[in-house]
Amino acid sequence: VFDIIYVDGPDAKDLISKSSHLFPKDEPISTGSLINMDCMQRKSILYNLIQPQDKVVEHIRSVIVRSDGSSVDAAVYFLGRCGLEYGKTPCELDSIFLALCDKSGTTKFDSQ
Repeated sequence: VFDIIYVDGPDAKDLISKSSHLFPKDEPISTGSLINMDCMQRKSILYNLIQPQDKVVEHIRSVIVRSDGSSVDAAVYFLGRCGLEYGKTPCELDSIFLALCDKSGTTKFDSQ
């Protein structure tokens, strides 16, 4: 599995909330279709959903190359387990979606 486009059920909100660092502040957690979410948000949800089990299911070893040329293990990156930079996770800093959001959680282009 390399992407996730739909999450629903009794634990869906708890699952998505584990990736809340990649959502604008105060954005309500909605379940169902994830197709309009940023790829980084969906990937983080996927990493939180799939718990590796030896010889059954595992995350494919991936490396994220950041804009400064440094590299980070994908599981560490998408699960928000990296050290903070400027008070944010590297995944937050690299997110185009979050860069375009203002403090209210709406994109800077919504008001135009």
